[in-house]
Amino acid sequence: MNGHLRPGHVRRGAFTATFVVGALAVLTVPSAAADPGPAGVIERARSASADTTIAGTIEVQWLEDGRYHVERAGARADGTSFIVGRGDRRAVGTDGVRWLPDAEEPDTGEAVAWGSAPTPDPDAAWDLDLGRSSSVAGRAAIVVRARDEDGAVRARFFVDEDTDVLLRRDVLDRDGTVIRSVRFTQIRLAEGSPAVPSPPTRSPAVPQPPSDDDGSESFPAPEHLDPGFRLLGRYLHPDGAIQLFYADGLFSLSVFEQAGVVDWSSIPAGGVRGEVGGNRAHTFATATGTVVVWGTDDVVLTAISDAPPDAVAVALEGVKASRGFFPRAADFVLGPFGWD
Repeated sequence: MNGHLRPGHVRRGAFTATFVVGALAVLTVPSAAADPGPAGVIERARSASADTTIAGTIEVQWLEDGRYHVERAGARADGTSFIVGRGDRRAVGTDGVRWLPDAEEPDTGEAVAWGSAPTPDPDAAWDLDLGRSSSVAGRAAIVVRARDEDGAVRARFFVDEDTDVLLRRDVLDRDGTVIRSVRFTQIRLAEGSPAVPSPPTRSPAVPQPPSDDDGSESFPAPEHLDPGFRLLGRYLHPDGAIQLFYADGLFSLSVFEQAGVVDWSSIPAGGVRGEVGGNRAHTFATATGTVVVWGTDDVVLTAISDAPPDAVAVALEGVKASRGFFPRAADFVLGPFGWD
């Protein structure tokens, strides 16, 4: 790595399990709310994901550089575990950790941690209301809409009327254009025998919360990021990478950090150039969500989120890089989210 970010060797648009992990809230802990309104619908969807066996086909459609891209993959989940895709294009998760296989050595992989603390209430950062009922994969669905402070609809959640399982999620820009849609095109729901995932044969060591002697005092972790993200977990990965995991009740945001400088020549064409905290940045839309790469003189940061891109941009203004603590993380960070 030589202290530089070199993401060019991995696949752009590679399908990952964001829908199962984030939208279905399989690996987060529901809060204790019993709201019968739209927030309650989302809470029931979280609870349903913890005790319903799901098998089906997921389709992701996202807008990048003015055109839509589509990926499909099989998916199975039993609440605490999931598997999406197959071969070296699969993601497997259980007990709050997601594994992704290495493309060259499929029996090995990388591990990513997810929040283990109770998530914020679904309406903590968004105004929720009910839309007109709809249908997804032949099943009747209740529609919950999330509005921003200006009243614009920024997301739609389609929840199965009979089982409370989340069937579809749309993310919209400020003008009402759908910029990412994740939905089941086929689904089978049942209780009983779980869909048992198959993690890599040689599962990597899982990330752990940093301890006092890890040097973590040099690692600033804001408890809150605007517009409504709350810190749910800090993780030290075996290779020294640090991950911050945030959620706002509907969306998640992970921030990874490594020592070095961004090798901008290896960043592929496309995406949007901009700034984060006065530092040069590059933002991409992928099947996974919004990916942002930026850096200071000696630190490279990468953020991945399923939230609307403008909300991600606001949140990242509150992230301050630490210095001189992390050996390398680029392969770990970008491997799951890849580029061609």
